[in-house]
Amino acid sequence: MDIIEDIQKYCASKCKSNKSEEWEKGAVEYIQTLDFKNIDARKSAEEYIQYILADYFALNKEITTLQAKVMHALITKMTLDKLGLNNIKINYENRKEGNYAEAYYRPNDDSLHFFNQNVCNPDLFLKPYSDKVDLSEKSRLGFFAKQIFVINHEIQHAVQWKMLKDESIDKNNISSENLIISKQGIARTLVRQYGTKYFKNGLDPERLYKENHDKFYYEIEADMFGFDRTLQLLVRVSQKFYNLVKGANYNYLEKFNNRKNQLENYSFVMWKHDTNPNNMEVSANHKASLIIDTVLPN
Repeated sequence: MDIIEDIQKYCASKCKSNKSEEWEKGAVEYIQTLDFKNIDARKSAEEYIQYILADYFALNKEITTLQAKVMHALITKMTLDKLGLNNIKINYENRKEGNYAEAYYRPNDDSLHFFNQNVCNPDLFLKPYSDKVDLSEKSRLGFFAKQIFVINHEIQHAVQWKMLKDESIDKNNISSENLIISKQGIARTLVRQYGTKYFKNGLDPERLYKENHDKFYYEIEADMFGFDRTLQLLVRVSQKFYNLVKGANYNYLEKFNNRKNQLENYSFVMWKHDTNPNNMEVSANHKASLIIDTVLPN
């Protein structure tokens, strides 16, 4: 099976012009029809990733926006299929002014959204950084690794949402992890909707989430799986690339272990928020319960 040849045939028959944007859209559309539980399909996709890394990055050559989008969509769909999430739609959009998110998962329609400015960034990814091949290759590989991490981070949010929905059928059978995630999600929503009414004047409803973003249980877990699945993919497609992001350059293995340790010791994770005197930090678990107990009865 040659996925790239099949993508080209599909785009040639479906696209009305040779414009890159139209072919990118057609390629993503076709990739979403593939089933990567099929070994041949997965092998062909990984061979294409290896080809880009060896024949473009390692040789310090430019790649096109179409190549970048295809590689990104292949990795996303392969991961979704492996996790049994093949119903989730993949979307690419232009970043809105003032939106600093890397990507986002939208549960109401089971869709993943990525920004073209990140996936197809000419200054950080498509073009070589400099005349020094080593520097250029490492920089581009580092940016690519970040994109794989973002894919896997957002996919973990989809996993979390599915597990919460599945467990909500039997409320007596919810896991302790999903109970924490549920309570923190409810607390975040309550503060956003009612924070200024039930807490002291001047409360910034967004502050709870903004200042403690990396301390929410579901964000730590998404990071942990993001680093882990990135390493799993890279060890298959490029040992050189795997060693680069695992080692001192990017520390993905160390970051994975740090996030794993945070989850295992989550009772010690502290949040800060200005509903406390002098902005005193308090246990994340306790704070979520406190917000729910304060706001929900009202």
